Amino acid sequence: MNKILLLTIAAVLCLGGLVGLSRNNQSPSEPLLLKSSQATNTAYRDGLFLGSFAARRGEDFHAAEGRWARDTDRQAFVEGYRVGYDAVLAERTGQPRGTR
Repeated sequence: MNKILLLTIAAVLCLGGLVGLSRNNQSPSEPLLLKSSQATNTAYRDGLFLGSFAARRGEDFHAAEGRWARDTDRQAFVEGYRVGYDAVLAERTGQPRGTR
């Protein structure tokens, strides 16, 4: 009885892992790989989120960089917004990223 239970649990875990791997290849929830400097840059991450959010809602490209005070933060925000926006558009159209 215990062997059957253990084999059943092992089979379920293996199948769950395979399903998880197949979903990763089809449509990743976070399609972007970040450099280490970008991963800790709040302005960049904010732009990345808002850019992808705007593209998913069908809005025009409009990076409101005025929400950040320093020029370096503004530049990082706009870059993140562009990357996030373009990534969602590329998913929809099947075009490679960075065409904007």
